[in-house]
Amino acid sequence: MQRVILAVLSVLTLACGSLDEFQVNSYPTLDAARADRLFERGWIPDVLPRESGPIVEAHDLDTNARCSKSGLPPGGFADVSEALVALGFRPSSRQPEPLPFAKCPFLLEEAMSSGASLLVAPGEHAVVAERTFYFWSHP
Repeated sequence: MQRVILAVLSVLTLACGSLDEFQVNSYPTLDAARADRLFERGWIPDVLPRESGPIVEAHDLDTNARCSKSGLPPGGFADVSEALVALGFRPSSRQPEPLPFAKCPFLLEEAMSSGASLLVAPGEHAVVAERTFYFWSHP
């Protein structure tokens, strides 16, 4: 009987351990991200120009914290900045909140050292650089 209980506990432990509530997704192009419904599911704002990519996003299903890094085409800086402002983001000179988790596809120092613009909305941060878009949010 002890062996049966031990076997059941072992299986349950393995099953629970394999339920990862954290996901990382990579897309070579904006079309690939759209096909996977990345924007419909709300993991990153739908502000990227058509030629954007690659896109890497990470999110925690338990907390809804998320972060992403996206390549921008030449001239994409202005388009993304304008689209973010239309969504309610505002330019900020304050120190940004830290990233929500260690598995973000970029370091905060990388985003902030790019000489780019920081835009914020409640609970959300975006940095738009010449050729890269960084995004992160807290629950």
